[in-house]
Amino acid sequence: MMRQPLHTVWWVNGPLRVNDTVPVLVFPTNVTGSTSLDLGGSIGTRSAWTLTFLRTGSFVPPDPMATLTSSIPIADNFGFALTFSYDQTSDLLLSASSDIHFGLGREMFSPPVPCDSSATIAPALTVCPTTPIPVMRQFGIDVHASLKLANTTLDLSQQVTPTSASALPSGSSSGSGSVTGMGNGQGSGTGSGTGF
Repeated sequence: MMRQPLHTVWWVNGPLRVNDTVPVLVFPTNVTGSTSLDLGGSIGTRSAWTLTFLRTGSFVPPDPMATLTSSIPIADNFGFALTFSYDQTSDLLLSASSDIHFGLGREMFSPPVPCDSSATIAPALTVCPTTPIPVMRQFGIDVHASLKLANTTLDLSQQVTPTSASALPSGSSSGSGSVTGMGNGQGSGTGSGTGF
């Protein structure tokens, strides 16, 4: 079995276009549009691509023998949504959010309880069940997490590129050309490599 490559979340290989599929970590995200993102501070407002990954589903198929149906959409389902915003110039991650939902529901039956209609205030209106009473129990959890870039020393006016071969995704290599380092120092050099 081949392992799926792990792609970094911190930058993408731009330029991007709407409807592009871009791997982020192990998720095939889709470029859904662009937005103007105000990060405040020294970063300010940046033009960003919006990438999303959505998955919803059910843990188990609905029980055809169930006597109750739920109007609350949390029974035996999950939802998973990731949203990433990448700078359109530097390709750096500016913000990300995730919304995760899990819901479980089970139908249980409560046995009938013997009752005496003469012991109530309105004996004619008293209903004494003779069969088990169906009860739907539902449990759910929702988690929301987000992050945004607050500060950086990177030059956002140019594309972010890895500074060493170890920062590249597994199974790939860089070609020949000049290299400019990140930060205060600069360097150049040549090299060659083979791609897979």
